Amino acid sequence: MLVFYSKDRISNNFLLVLGTSYLFIGLFDLAHTLTYKGMGLFNYNQSNLPTQLWIIARYLESFSILAAVVLIARAKRIKFKRIFNIHLLISLIIVLTLILGIFPDAFLEESGLSNFKKISEYIISAILAAALITVYKNKRKFNQNTFKLMLISITITIISELSFTFYNSVYGISNIVGHILKFISFYLIYELILKKIITEPQELLFKKLKNTKEKWNLAADAANLGLWELDLEKNEIYFDQNFLEMLGYSQGDLEKDIEQIKSLIHPEDLSMIKNKLANFIENDNNIFNLEYRVRAKDGQYLWINNTGRAAEVDAAAKAV
Repeated sequence: MLVFYSKDRISNNFLLVLGTSYLFIGLFDLAHTLTYKGMGLFNYNQSNLPTQLWIIARYLESFSILAAVVLIARAKRIKFKRIFNIHLLISLIIVLTLILGIFPDAFLEESGLSNFKKISEYIISAILAAALITVYKNKRKFNQNTFKLMLISITITIISELSFTFYNSVYGISNIVGHILKFISFYLIYELILKKIITEPQELLFKKLKNTKEKWNLAADAANLGLWELDLEKNEIYFDQNFLEMLGYSQGDLEKDIEQIKSLIHPEDLSMIKNKLANFIENDNNIFNLEYRVRAKDGQYLWINNTGRAAEVDAAAKAV
């Protein structure tokens, strides 16, 4: 869900492949759970089908993780639709083999795990080991947090797969341990995708905003300018340090309340400011320019040349 709704702003194939694959992995795991022996949702009380669905999900998971870490080195972005269609086609073919009864047996009631199931778990572990090596080789392409999460998740998944080669009963202890480890590995992948899509972009955004603000402040210092913002929705006004120092004030001397600021404006200029601002907001103009007098801290009136523009914050308010 996170990848789907963020697909247009995800710039790397790693997240697109990983996120898309876990939709289909989750669907096969859900089918595995619903058909599991003892669930009672279907007129089916054998362990072969749910075990087949489990091994299908694990093959899909291992190949997808390997593909995701291999494609991180690919500069050209693959379209989400193509990745989705490939997974859909593969899944439909697999379901067809199950319906036709040509998919190999994974669990035999009389003897337990089939050779196909045991060998498959080792093959899946080998694929995951290849993915682990690929992650390590491409560690410079991951940030430190993503690198650690991938290493831990894949390692836990390998241990989980190996634990599924030992049980003879679907309620055996090694089966239970394997499911617990699988849950942990799934959570780590979720944590990875969550951080990559939501947390890190926000941190990057705020970092850029901070850098932009610092640049504005440097420019304002160089040009001896003061910056201000008027919030019409909250009826509050904000000044930067430069603006306050021009008038001899310090932070804390002036409240955000716009009424206090009005009391500092020369009475002869107040009506002119109100009219021009009202006309500016009503006509939705881009830029306005005002000259008026403001009482400084020492009691003298200073002329201020004030320039601003309107910026929409929501449907009901504008900040000037």
